[in-house]
Amino acid sequence: MEMERYYLEQQAIPEMLYSDNCQPFLMSLLQDRGDFLVYMLTLIGAETGSGCSYRADQFVFKPQLFSGEDKSRDIAILTIDMPEPEEMPLCAKIIICHDAMLSNPRYYTVEKSVGDNKFMLCGVNEEGRHLNFGNCPENEEELFYKILGFYRNHLSGIENS
Repeated sequence: MEMERYYLEQQAIPEMLYSDNCQPFLMSLLQDRGDFLVYMLTLIGAETGSGCSYRADQFVFKPQLFSGEDKSRDIAILTIDMPEPEEMPLCAKIIICHDAMLSNPRYYTVEKSVGDNKFMLCGVNEEGRHLNFGNCPENEEELFYKILGFYRNHLSGIENS
């Protein structure tokens, strides 16, 4: 199941986020939450013959809204606590950012690394390239604001281009 989970975390979700199906994907994820991730893992597992050993209640969703100067500047950050990663580089968390229009998504991950309780802050860009931002902050609030900063920088780059 590790291979299927890795595929979900590093390829399937980013591909959906950065595709024309971003809005329907995000709506399904927000509405069906863990059930939707189990469904995706079941589909992936059916192709490999491994099935899905996860339950919907093992995925904890934390949607947050960061209000901007006006509604069009609102930023949504969805943090998904994943089941305990058994090996690297499986994710302990997935963080999805998007704007008020459910567009301009960004995908970040907290991935298990070498060593006890060591995690790296990573992501996948729209080209499918894996990004590594270094050691993950241990504090949830610090992690939130780091991601918010990354996402604001991304949006600034869009406005200035």
